Amino acid sequence: MSNKANILVYEKMQSVQYRIEEIINSVNLSSASVNTKTEFMAEFKKLNYQIDLILLDISSNIDIEFVEKINKLNPDIPIIIITDKQDKDFFIKLLKVGVQDFIIKPFNDDTFTKKILNYPYENYINDLTEITFEPMKYIKAEFRKAEKGKFSVSVILFTFIKTNESDEKRLIDIRDNIYTEFQSLFWDTDIFFKLDRKYFLGILPFCSEENIHLVEKKMNLKLTELSRINPSMKSVILDSVYTIYPDNNLTSEKVLGELIAQLHKKHPNLNAQINLKL
Repeated sequence: MSNKANILVYEKMQSVQYRIEEIINSVNLSSASVNTKTEFMAEFKKLNYQIDLILLDISSNIDIEFVEKINKLNPDIPIIIITDKQDKDFFIKLLKVGVQDFIIKPFNDDTFTKKILNYPYENYINDLTEITFEPMKYIKAEFRKAEKGKFSVSVILFTFIKTNESDEKRLIDIRDNIYTEFQSLFWDTDIFFKLDRKYFLGILPFCSEENIHLVEKKMNLKLTELSRINPSMKSVILDSVYTIYPDNNLTSEKVLGELIAQLHKKHPNLNAQINLKL
């Protein structure tokens, strides 16, 4: 959407930074992320000290002065501290210098999302449907409709398999770059969306096993086509697993577990974990 809010993130660990960016993007908010305090102050100045929310990775008393300095530059901006420290006195000191809330590491995506959506964002309308946060509810609803209408529903899990030492950031970029292209391959009655860093999920009513294979073929052809334009996409291949309701007698609650088990069987070394609320 065109009018996205801005969240300024200071996170020392790059892997955590990428994860935070993913969560923020998933709720239609945008972020500027940095790894050092110097970069943070430069970015804050570039934004004219006007931002909707600040997230800071803080873990020591030495950092409290840094937080206080930020708050003085614009005391109207909410500040959330991301920390692995669990010390009451530490929290009290931060509250006294303008901090509104805390996110304790390790955190789950659902908790993080609820925290950042607890604040108002200028020119921001959250037009996401419930599926963004709880795809299992959507799957359950589709299964109920299929049962009543006596038709089948296919659920397909697509994942990227790295062909070299692609880093997580590259996987995110590849996935985001081809998401719209892949969406165009599905019917209006289908739903296709992003899960975690390297997964897509497709829910296809009225889709037979034969049609599933056609979809897989189309997506791989599209990836090949895009790889000619963007060489970085050659660093991954697209693989998929699927199940069909009611053919496999699976309940909606067990669908993703079954698909992940299929991935493990095909790729024993794959870390087939999906970081979302099931």
